[in-house]
Amino acid sequence: MLTLFRPQPRTGNGTAVIIAPAGAYLELASNLEGRHVADWYTSRGVTAFVLRYRLGSKYLYPIPLEDAQRAIRLVRSHANEFGIRPDRIGFMGFSAGGRLAAMTATMFDGGKPGASDAIRWQQA
Repeated sequence: MLTLFRPQPRTGNGTAVIIAPAGAYLELASNLEGRHVADWYTSRGVTAFVLRYRLGSKYLYPIPLEDAQRAIRLVRSHANEFGIRPDRIGFMGFSAGGRLAAMTATMFDGGKPGASDAIRWQQA
């Protein structure tokens, strides 16, 4: 799931960042390393998305990586709606989320157009 954080009206600069919180792939530090970071970015005109990737013993690698890849595709496909440029989307993370960010940058794929699982996002 993605939670959307928008900058104040008329302050957006067309850039977005997807944030992957830490949590050792067991839980997510969604407030300190999610919401707080998103608020920092939006105060600077950047649209932010906090990624709640699947984790725990039920969702081992590569599930979190697939969630991150799909998040990028979702944000890119709705760029116009979010007021961002599809070529100005960053991805960052903390600890396990930082590892996920590095894997996402280096292990990209073409996606799964026929995926049956729903993509959800919400606005903060």
